[in-house]
Amino acid sequence: MLKQYILGLNLVKRKIFEMVLNSIQHIANMRLSLDWLDGNYDGKNRGEMEKISIYSCRAISAVVKTRNFTKAAQLLNLTPSAVSHLIKKTENDLGYSLFIRNNKGALLTENGKLLLPYIQSLILTSNTLDSEIEKISNLESGVVRVGAFYSVTAYWLPKIIRLFKTEYPDIEINVSQSGDSTVKEWINNQDIDLAFISKVSLDNSELFLPLHNSTLVCVTPEEYVPADGANMTLEDLKGQPLILQYLGYDTEITTYFSNNNLPLGSNYRVEVDDAALALVEEGLGFFISPEMAVKTNKRRINIYPMSPQMIRTVGIVTVSPEHITPTAKLFRQYVYDYMDESGLLNV
Repeated sequence: MLKQYILGLNLVKRKIFEMVLNSIQHIANMRLSLDWLDGNYDGKNRGEMEKISIYSCRAISAVVKTRNFTKAAQLLNLTPSAVSHLIKKTENDLGYSLFIRNNKGALLTENGKLLLPYIQSLILTSNTLDSEIEKISNLESGVVRVGAFYSVTAYWLPKIIRLFKTEYPDIEINVSQSGDSTVKEWINNQDIDLAFISKVSLDNSELFLPLHNSTLVCVTPEEYVPADGANMTLEDLKGQPLILQYLGYDTEITTYFSNNNLPLGSNYRVEVDDAALALVEEGLGFFISPEMAVKTNKRRINIYPMSPQMIRTVGIVTVSPEHITPTAKLFRQYVYDYMDESGLLNV
């Protein structure tokens, strides 16, 4: 039944649930015999904590706090006999007593004292699980403002948002698309919650979560072949007409040419990748682009790796981490999980 419950949760809920369950299992697997505490554990007392339910833990903790079964029952909204039954069953399962009763009330035995820190840890972990589930249950509505450049908007976000909306239909995702320089302005002005941007565009990469590496490639007319037949070298580029994107869209290209002491100029400045590819297809120039932006095109063109190679790292920036909304945090985690499970997370 527990497995069916977990499988029925959405991706983010399931990961949190499994994370907390792993913590519980870690605690449950701790060996608490005196031999283990002395460093001489021989495995004889394996699984002691597995014999204690969370209800028994709460009952034990309440009796420790009040030293009285009746007062413990009042704390837990149970009858005294129910508390007695929980503790008696646990003692029978463990094979030793947890409490002694005298004129000072109900006090822990030595074995009970050994178990108490782990019982308290189990209760804390259970409370954390309840709290996280409650937080997620309240994430039913809200707005997430996302800024991105063209490739992310065209190739990643549509599917991510569609899948996200099937699980969170009342959370609104607002997407603004522009070049890296404008997305950077949105970050600085805090006009968005999350930004997809290339690392090279950022002045401060501390808030940058890398997601995907993509190599730069050169797109050429169909009939063109570089000197070695496989890679576009700096020598191949010399004297060739280039098609460039508007300033702010060409951060990596500008950096690449600058690093390799090549002049950068063009008769064509376009905004979107497909416009550049159309010009290339008609033989009007070469276009240098991250591979992710051009590899799915259907045009009559050739695509060659650049030599020397340059890597473009795309990631997500949390614009204001200290004030991130629960819905933005949820969407950010969803994006990361999607990238991981779809094989796009390669950094």
